[in-house]
Amino acid sequence: MIVYKYNKQKAIESILWLLQTKKINQIYHVLKAIFYADRYHLNKYFRPIIGDTYVAMKYGPVAGKTYDLLKMAGLKKDILIRDGFEQPLPFSRNGRVVFCKRKADADLLSESDIEALEYGLEKVKDRSFEEIKNDTHRIPGYKKTWENRTTGSDIIDYIELLDPENVDKSEEIFECSEDLVL
Repeated sequence: MIVYKYNKQKAIESILWLLQTKKINQIYHVLKAIFYADRYHLNKYFRPIIGDTYVAMKYGPVAGKTYDLLKMAGLKKDILIRDGFEQPLPFSRNGRVVFCKRKADADLLSESDIEALEYGLEKVKDRSFEEIKNDTHRIPGYKKTWENRTTGSDIIDYIELLDPENVDKSEEIFECSEDLVL
């Protein structure tokens, strides 16, 4: 299984970047935009943006650790440890709606990260929950993992997120990544 190092700060900045566009604010839409962005970035630039572990869940693929961050927002323990200090999360939540408390730190997102986030945003904005769910359920890597979840793992292998034309290059793609967990 291919596993990347999770970059919590990039996940936070990605959430903030998506929220500050004012085009989406639902947890579901944010998570799916991040999924589409990570998948796009993996296929075009051979690395994901945040390196989260994607899980096949009932309503589609979900970035597990990023989902946990979003669930923490608005709770009494919405504390982020950064540089050894406790800080409140830079976004809050009221039910399924997420609000940003500051702008994204653009210095922490590369041009290609923003390009991929724009792609992810375009895939989900103006689309209903049901439309997005149906679309993500058709993704082969999700379908394969969901159908085989009784075998013990709901984690979607990154190799399953490659487009068909990149599968032949998978060894090259994953060999060159500094963020792989070996």
